[in-house]
Amino acid sequence: MNISLSGAANCGKTTLVQKLSTALSLPVIDERFDLIMRGIQGENSIKSIQLLFQQVFEMKKTAELECVDGYITDRCPLDLFNFFSSLNVLLQSSDVNHFYEACRSHVQQYDYVIIPPWGVASYQDLDSYVIGESKPIMNPWINMNRHASTIGLALMWLPVEKVLIIPDDILSTNEQCEWIIERICNPTKNKQN
Repeated sequence: MNISLSGAANCGKTTLVQKLSTALSLPVIDERFDLIMRGIQGENSIKSIQLLFQQVFEMKKTAELECVDGYITDRCPLDLFNFFSSLNVLLQSSDVNHFYEACRSHVQQYDYVIIPPWGVASYQDLDSYVIGESKPIMNPWINMNRHASTIGLALMWLPVEKVLIIPDDILSTNEQCEWIIERICNPTKNKQN
């Protein structure tokens, strides 16, 4: 089984990936987005930044292909294109259509793309969130936008039964893990919920 956990920053993807990996006996493919974040800070040229995205895409794709008996990946090309498209300057490139198609095509090989709720406990009280002062540091409004974009792309690129959107009221990682396993083991649940 090939599974991706996708979604906004700080929603608990990596913790959930580890729990699912143990529960389903699947190896983990690391996120690797840190390579892009570090690279963007030192690069100014569009071509150099594009190359960083392409390198991460190829690294993850290669790691996934090596896991012939299945895997669970922390983020996937869906997240990669979502991040790429948030950097508006990159959308001016002539390569954007090629990168879009490569990401879309690769995502279609997953059995499931799982999207945890963006509104983890620390984001519940948005009225009191102060940019630059509150924790987490990531702006929750940006995360909400990225969450919506992730869901939108997932539903554009995959059949609806392959997209598992964890309800907002299931916040603990243990509950999320149980919710996912129940739907993976009983796919008819996906059509009802």
